[in-house]
Amino acid sequence: MKVLGTISDAQESELLAVQELWPEVPHQVCQFHVLRDASKLAFEADKQAKTAMRKRLQPKVRALRKQIKHHLATASSEEAKRLAVLDDYATGVLTALNTDGLQPFKYVTVQESEMLEEIEASLQQLGKKGEVVSNVTVGKRLDSWRERMTTQLTHGALSALERECLTEFLQVLSNLRPYLVQCYDRQDFPRTNNDMERSIRGLKTQYRRVSGRKNWNAYLLRYGRCVAYAAWWEQDRSHRQRLEQRAAQLDRVHWQALRRQTTRAQSEQLTRFRFRHKRQALLASLEERWASAAQSAPLP
Repeated sequence: MKVLGTISDAQESELLAVQELWPEVPHQVCQFHVLRDASKLAFEADKQAKTAMRKRLQPKVRALRKQIKHHLATASSEEAKRLAVLDDYATGVLTALNTDGLQPFKYVTVQESEMLEEIEASLQQLGKKGEVVSNVTVGKRLDSWRERMTTQLTHGALSALERECLTEFLQVLSNLRPYLVQCYDRQDFPRTNNDMERSIRGLKTQYRRVSGRKNWNAYLLRYGRCVAYAAWWEQDRSHRQRLEQRAAQLDRVHWQALRRQTTRAQSEQLTRFRFRHKRQALLASLEERWASAAQSAPLP
């Protein structure tokens, strides 16, 4: 069997052995092991930072859990439920502090910071439960935050680059403030159009593969309404079932007439496209069709 290539963990003995056995064969070293070795120094420093963080915070969290368990003994039913929630939060903090990293780039302090920030954000939400969310309340919080950020520009603690970035950020928010919090008074009004853009990209990718076209924008403009409508009905089983139920109630004669109308419209659009981009081939095909029709049935 011919050896087409070799791969190893970049150990020197393996490299020498492979070079001697198959000098003409390409040898690939494992990229994961190379990156792991290259990041070893940074990973060890990250590990030490994680240990220091755990030693500083873990005793405090354990002391808090002891207090919670002490209060549970005399707490009412409702208080016990809240204390149990806080104890679970403390368990989450301990879990974050005892998380391990993974070379080459999964640094544990980054993971711990993200976990603890999520816990902090969740705890802050506890005091907001039951708060009425509206354009007015969200707008007030936004304006209050903008004022606090604006004061940071005059304190002198920021570098020149930080001031420039923060100024630009606040200026954009200020310019778009009238349109930024219009979605909270209406249920299911999305805050972003990310889902819509992802859906459009998904449709474009799907039909680009089906049609073979590199540029699918023109096709989307012509048929986007029908394409998006069909994709919406096909997104999951419940939508497909609803589509089948509605299709069963359609007037068959009306549906056939609508289909013929749509086919004629698409055929005309295709002819226009071919005339613009493949004119000679279209004209040649028309001449062939004319000749064939003239032979079979002359005009009256």
